[in-house]
Amino acid sequence: MQPPGADPNQPPHSANSPGPGSPPPAYGQPPTVVNVNNYSAPQPAYAWVPVIGSSPNGNIHIVHLLITLFTCGAWAPVWIIHAIIMAANDKRKVVYPVPPMPAPPSTIGPGYAPGIQADRNQQALAMVAHQKSRRAEARRLAAGDPLTAKQLGVGRRDLRGRQYDDGGLIDINRVPAEIFTQFTGITADKAAHIIEVRASLGGAFSSVEELMVAAEIPPHLADEIAEYAIAIR
Repeated sequence: MQPPGADPNQPPHSANSPGPGSPPPAYGQPPTVVNVNNYSAPQPAYAWVPVIGSSPNGNIHIVHLLITLFTCGAWAPVWIIHAIIMAANDKRKVVYPVPPMPAPPSTIGPGYAPGIQADRNQQALAMVAHQKSRRAEARRLAAGDPLTAKQLGVGRRDLRGRQYDDGGLIDINRVPAEIFTQFTGITADKAAHIIEVRASLGGAFSSVEELMVAAEIPPHLADEIAEYAIAIR
């Protein structure tokens, strides 16, 4: 039974038939049916994922087999080459964007690592400041208690096994000639001359300034000698 107002020439509608506003299916083609139960989530793609689907490869291989049999095996090389080409075409390479590798810290430079070198420079500067403070401390000790300074070996670079750190001072009244050569620009002959001058003055210089004048030390060495030399009486 059709509803009122319906065209008597049209067949009744069913649950699976298109509604009044839907276009009729093409002639000879069944209506499209969507089965929500067969939904499959998108497959995550990986590198070299084989393409699965309808392919005429099976029929082609049959044709190649028949031709190979007909030609008594002469067609086999062509079959092999074609099979290799088809195998390569049946794979697709899916490229994923690869996140860039994090850049290493800025420690790469021409022959050294700037980051590490900066730390070493800071350590070197700290060491220089530490030694300078040790020299100042040893000078105060020698000025206030020269006997203790002598017992601790202040300024005696020639003595081994000293326990007191004087920051590298040189006692110009007690060190031998070879220690004087540790000053920049003091040669062995000049060091021997300093020892002779010291002996002529009674075996001791009264000050570093007297050493500079009496031994005729070049003026450009004054800063270094003033920094490291000490005259303990």
